[in-house]
Amino acid sequence: IAPVADAPTLSGTFDSLTSGLSYIDSAGAISPRIAALAEGGFVTVWSRSNGAGGYDLFARFLDADGQPVNTTVAIATDSSGFTDADAKVEALAGGGFVVVWRSDRGDSDIYARVFDAAGNSVGGEVPVNLGNSVYDLVPQVTALTGGASR
Repeated sequence: IAPVADAPTLSGTFDSLTSGLSYIDSAGAISPRIAALAEGGFVTVWSRSNGAGGYDLFARFLDADGQPVNTTVAIATDSSGFTDADAKVEALAGGGFVVVWRSDRGDSDIYARVFDAAGNSVGGEVPVNLGNSVYDLVPQVTALTGGASR
């Protein structure tokens, strides 16, 4: 996993880039995050109510004008009422991205998941910090030179 070199500059706000998109709605979409991709365009992640008392995570690619270029990609979904939220997204070289988030499946655990440039998962969810007695409320991620993320 390598950082994005010369990523495009995001102009405008998340709302201006995503106005009119079907996932920004009154159904409980919250906490949107956006990252510029190496090949141009952006990826956005957000949480949405899962109808069982919790929240699930989703992503979608946007072109340079903020228009969607794929269907919604499920990052973490759980119909049992757990909350997967507070996501952060980081673009990776080659057009892929990594997402980290907090889940209340345990003691506010942290998970990560990597996706390729087409939005396909490269493996499943990876537990980053589980069962810590201190609640981890604000996960962060950074792409590192040399192919790793932290």
